[in-house]
Amino acid sequence: MITLTRYLAGRLFLTSIGVVLAFTALVQIIDLFDTAGDILNTGEGAAGFAFYVAMRVPSIMPQVTPLGVLIATLFLLGFLASKGEIIAMRAAGISVARIVVAMLPAVAALAVLHYAIADRVAPSAESRLAAWWAVNLSTIDEKAEDPIWLKVGTSIVSIERVRERGRALKGLTIYERDPKSIVIKRTSAETATYGKGVWMLSGAMTTDWRRGHLNETQPANGPWRSQLRPSSVMEAMVPQGRISAAAARAVIEGDRSAVAAPSVYATALQRAFAEPVTSAVMLLLAAPLAFAHWRAAETGRFFLFGLAAGSLFMLIDGLAATLGRAGVLEPVLASWGPMILFGLFGLVRIGRLEGFSRRRKLRA
Repeated sequence: MITLTRYLAGRLFLTSIGVVLAFTALVQIIDLFDTAGDILNTGEGAAGFAFYVAMRVPSIMPQVTPLGVLIATLFLLGFLASKGEIIAMRAAGISVARIVVAMLPAVAALAVLHYAIADRVAPSAESRLAAWWAVNLSTIDEKAEDPIWLKVGTSIVSIERVRERGRALKGLTIYERDPKSIVIKRTSAETATYGKGVWMLSGAMTTDWRRGHLNETQPANGPWRSQLRPSSVMEAMVPQGRISAAAARAVIEGDRSAVAAPSVYATALQRAFAEPVTSAVMLLLAAPLAFAHWRAAETGRFFLFGLAAGSLFMLIDGLAATLGRAGVLEPVLASWGPMILFGLFGLVRIGRLEGFSRRRKLRA
C-alpha cells in the first residue's frame, strides 16, 4: 500500500502542479492583453511587466487550482486506464476507494500549498501591486483614482488619493457619527501624513452638524489619533482582493479598520480554510472514471460527467461565497455547504459504482 501511495500520490501531485501552472500562465497571458497598455505607460519597461506578473501569479494560482486538480485527476486516471494499470490494480484486489485513499497525500500537499499561497502570499502581493499602480499612475497622471471608503471605529472615512504606500493621503474626509449612526461632524483635510502612530492633518476644516452648532466651521490642522493604519489603506485599494485569515479575524475583533461589511470578513475567515479543501472534492468527483473500461463508450461519459460535476461545484461554491459576503447566507454555510454536499455526492457515487462492479463480477 505504501508503494501504491507513493506512486499514485506522486503522479497526481506532479500532474496537478503542471496543469495548475499551465492554467496560471494562460490566465496571466489573457490578463496581460488587458493591462499591457497601462504597464507600458508607467515607463517601467520589462521590469514593470516582470513585477506585474510576479504580483499577479499568487492571486491567479488559488483560483485555478481546483479546476487544475480536477483536470489532472481525470487525465491521470484516463492515462492509467489506457495503459491497463487500473485493471491490474483491481485484479490484485485494490478497490477504487483504496486508489482514492492512495491519492489523498497529494491532495493534502496541494491543500497546504493552496493555503500558503492564498492566505500568506496573495494578500501581500495584491497590496504591493496596488501601491505600485498608485505610485506609477500618479506620476504620469494617467487617470483619477476612485475615492476609497473605510469604516474606522464609528466614523466613515473617504480618501481621494493614496501616496507613499498609504502613509500620505490627499483629499481626506472624516464623517463622525453618533451612537445612532447619524453624522454629526465632517472634517475635510487637503493632506494627511502618518508618523509615530499618529496622522497629521494639513489644510483641514471641521464642520459641526450637531444641534446648537449647526454648520459651525473651524480649523482642524494637527494630529488625528485613529486606529487607521497605512496597511488598512492599502488593503482598501484592492477591495475585491484576498483577505487573509489573520486580517479578517483582526477586523472581526475590532483590532483593524474595516473596508467592507462584517459579512465579508466573516466569510473570508471561513473560506481561508475551506478553499484549500476543494481539491479533495475534485478528487472524489473525478474518481468514478476509474470504473470505466478504457475501450468502452462509457469512458467518455465518465470523463464528461466528472468535468461537469466539478464545474457545477465551482459555480455553486462561487455563488454561495458571493451570497455569504453579501450577508444572505451564514458564512459557515456559504463556505462549507457546497463542499460537504458535493463531497458526499462523490462518496455516494463511488460507493454505488463499487457495489455495482462487485455484483457484475459475481454474475460473471
